[in-house]
Amino acid sequence: MTCDHHRLTGISYSDHPENNVKYYYDGRNASYKRIGCLVSVIEIGDRSLG
Repeated sequence: MTCDHHRLTGISYSDHPENNVKYYYDGRNASYKRIGCLVSVIEIGDRSLG
């Protein structure tokens, strides 16, 4: 599990890396009231994403 500024940024599974997940948050330049909000969750092992 990885964190940044008390927010979850990812979960890594050493035995099953296909289940790894990354979380992305709006940054400092985000529109009003969106700073720091979760904007996407990427399942690393999901082959349909890319």
